[in-house]
Amino acid sequence: MFGRLTPMVKNLLLLNVGVHLLSWVLRMDFANLFAFYGFQSPKFQPYQLFTHMFLHAPGYSHLLFNMIGLFVFGPLLESFWGPGRFLKYYLITAIGAGFLYAAVNWYEYRGVENDAARYINHPTPEGFYGFLDDHFPKFREIPNLAEMVERFDDSPDSNVLKETTVQQVVAIRDLIRDGGMVGASGAIFGLLIAAGLLFPNTQIMLLIPPIPIKIKYLVFVLGAIEIFGSLHKTPGDSVAHYAHLGGMIVGFIIIRIWNSDRTKFY
Repeated sequence: MFGRLTPMVKNLLLLNVGVHLLSWVLRMDFANLFAFYGFQSPKFQPYQLFTHMFLHAPGYSHLLFNMIGLFVFGPLLESFWGPGRFLKYYLITAIGAGFLYAAVNWYEYRGVENDAARYINHPTPEGFYGFLDDHFPKFREIPNLAEMVERFDDSPDSNVLKETTVQQVVAIRDLIRDGGMVGASGAIFGLLIAAGLLFPNTQIMLLIPPIPIKIKYLVFVLGAIEIFGSLHKTPGDSVAHYAHLGGMIVGFIIIRIWNSDRTKFY
């Protein structure tokens, strides 16, 4: 879209697609080792801050979206900065996005942990329903779990049900604690904000809908979507909105530092 495919962008495209294909060919889930797990998780390893950006969710939609972003904005920025500075920016924004995601995840998990501890000490039907409603709202779609809520409500003094619900609460707490993040989205949103700051009035053609739009407006729209998604999470939403915002925030800071004495390109 903005000219030839530049060397570093090409290498990053090949690396991301290659890792995804390798996982599929070998029938291996690389996420267990190389996804980024929160600081509170026993699965966390420091190298995951780097490796998570080269993994993507099963299927191809997650990978495709990120690689389109890399293909559209990457060559423009690499041509402007050169491959070395472009790669540095890409990696820093991805790692910065991981840090913000981890910080928010850690803060939210503290609430889950406290609520779980209160329930374990005093299991009641109201407490069980409240914990599920707050931290695992999709329980309504799981017949066995929804049925357990009803049975416990009918037999609140059942020691068997108290023990069973405690086990469910512990399992959900650990599931939230050990949730991993994968993807290059933090870096891609970093590229988006860089393009918006350096080339705000450059037009690109959207795929859906196929209309032209200036990059600065695209930054505003996607940024607003991520802020809304962060503040109003819906049940089943697995998108790491804070990681996307983290990439944009870190990217904004880097651009302001690097480009304080440059004029904008249009």
